[in-house]
Amino acid sequence: MTGIEWLNRNSLRSFPIREDANTVSLNTLWTLPTGVLADIFITGPGLEKGVYLSSVCITQQIISVSFANSNGTTIATASAVSGVDNSYSRFPLQSIQVGVSGSVSFGDILEPVNFATLPLGIHLFSSNCQLETRTLMDTGIPPVYALSTISPGLFQGTVSINTNTGFIVMESQGTDNNDPISIFTFSLNSPAVFLSPCENPSTPCECPSTPIYFLNNVPPDANGLITIELILLSGEIIPLLINPSTLAFSILATGDSLCQKPQMPDQWGRLPGPAGNYITDKNPIIPYPGGPGPTI
Repeated sequence: MTGIEWLNRNSLRSFPIREDANTVSLNTLWTLPTGVLADIFITGPGLEKGVYLSSVCITQQIISVSFANSNGTTIATASAVSGVDNSYSRFPLQSIQVGVSGSVSFGDILEPVNFATLPLGIHLFSSNCQLETRTLMDTGIPPVYALSTISPGLFQGTVSINTNTGFIVMESQGTDNNDPISIFTFSLNSPAVFLSPCENPSTPCECPSTPIYFLNNVPPDANGLITIELILLSGEIIPLLINPSTLAFSILATGDSLCQKPQMPDQWGRLPGPAGNYITDKNPIIPYPGGPGPTI
């Protein structure tokens, strides 16, 4: 647990909810206390138009929060148990939308004496209950979105890949941020076997068997062809044919061009906007000792 003093200060102001956000529940008219959320960080695709707190569910001991994107689609949830989990601890988000991750820190509302004051039930909030933009990091659509099976479901835990003699799976070792990882390369044993004997590449496929059934649940057309369209953004993506069965992609975009790191707060917990001032991050209505004055 880090930054306890900063998180404690956040329990006295709206952050990570915007100061001008509507924090009154639509169905119960309950006003969200500032001590419920101390910090939020959400990363994923499609966050450039903002994220809002869509619901808070309260039971005898558990509090759960849900977040939605600008389209009203729930993207992630998080939960904590009063009397068991510690205030200001970082809880991982449970992703509802592919590619979304992050964490939530609940405030002193997890203390049993404070939790007992919360009204039980599900409290729904409008899209005006927006999070501060600096709690979000839009990563854009990942180059590889998913590896899926013909039957419904995602790969989880130990995955077994069975192939026939026409398909080769090669394993190699690599690193990701100095962490060891295993890399699997899929290729055809004899690519010429699956090619049409005609010279015209647009000729309908006359393959003796189908090497690939689906690509991310996209089936082939009537001729057995799957078309992959590459969108090049100012030369940032360079396709390179390594051999007849392997196509590699080099992405030249830097990390700074894909996403931006949130600004660090000052000693009062305020976050500067793009211009370096605090106009978009308003002062609290009730100032903490020694902090900025109230908003007029």
